[in-house]
Amino acid sequence: MFDKLLLKLRANQTVPSDGLLIEEVGRHIERWIGPYKVVHHELNSKMVHIDLYCVHPKPWHPFYTLVTSGMAQHAMHPPKGAERCKHAELIIHLPADWPVDRLNDPVVNWPSTAVKMIIRYAHLSKRWVWEGHTISIRELDFPYMPFDSLLLWEPLLVDKEKMGIVLKDGRLVVFFTAVFIYRDEREFAEQHGSEALIQRAKQTGRLDEMFVVNPKRASVLTIP
Repeated sequence: MFDKLLLKLRANQTVPSDGLLIEEVGRHIERWIGPYKVVHHELNSKMVHIDLYCVHPKPWHPFYTLVTSGMAQHAMHPPKGAERCKHAELIIHLPADWPVDRLNDPVVNWPSTAVKMIIRYAHLSKRWVWEGHTISIRELDFPYMPFDSLLLWEPLLVDKEKMGIVLKDGRLVVFFTAVFIYRDEREFAEQHGSEALIQRAKQTGRLDEMFVVNPKRASVLTIP
């Protein structure tokens, strides 16, 4: 999947940023999650221009929160009956000790790189990714990434009541957390549903652990 994606991306020209999206997403993040101290601007954009807003840890949010701006630059292609599910942005939660000042280092930036690849795959393949979907990332073969897939879910570690905004041009943009999951967790979600996996994490008191990227965490399906 990703080999073909990379070949097609190389053939695509660099695209400009979406000024309205950047402005309104940035304003919404400040109202919703908190002031962001850093914006990681993409210099060479293919398909869509993806920037990352970085909100630093707070006592009530003891982790970094990265939010994309760019996935909603173009509409995805949802199936009939889900026509409003066209525009989304993604959230990544990183531990408070994650070296976010080194996001150009492959040892550090694999979570954001994986998310950017998923965003571009959704647009290039003319498909859609939405809440409850699991997307394989094992083909990326990052040596520092132990996870098999991404699960997209409502942002449970921040106020989920504010997970959507309507832009001035009418685009409804919904924000989902990109949850990095193991193979057994992905297979469980495929067999029993993503909601069942989330409930298992809640029942074992490990929901926060699951939603904040931690390459050393245990599967929520194992006995604590």
